[in-house]
Amino acid sequence: MGDLTVRIKEQPGPYRRELKDYVWEAANGFTAEVDIQTAAELLTHPSQVFSLAERPSAAVRKALADALGVKPENIAAPGETAAPPETTVSQIAGGGRAPALAELGITRVAQLAALDEEGIERLAVATGASRAEVKHWVEQARNQ
Repeated sequence: MGDLTVRIKEQPGPYRRELKDYVWEAANGFTAEVDIQTAAELLTHPSQVFSLAERPSAAVRKALADALGVKPENIAAPGETAAPPETTVSQIAGGGRAPALAELGITRVAQLAALDEEGIERLAVATGASRAEVKHWVEQARNQ
């Protein structure tokens, strides 16, 4: 993660807060420039008093996402809304069916959504699922 840093804001409180080598106080607007790993720890702190102080650069957003184990689009900066988590084939077809679908090359919801009547029939035969069940998966995928 190198020398990348990110500005972290603390909800203002009536007192100064110190953590590692960082200080949040009225004099600095309750913000501090911290390393990526510290930012990841603060942003997931149970107190929920820490947040990004400003929109990070693309490189910082990627590094922070990597540290948090999420996609960069799921890092919400001030004034932004995080992207909703992507629906998976496993969520639509059920975890027990997902491996069989993956073996057949269906790993994305868009692939299910693109199936026509013939594709639904072929997938039902290949997976052992009922035609109605596969059709339901396709309808769910199209509603994503």
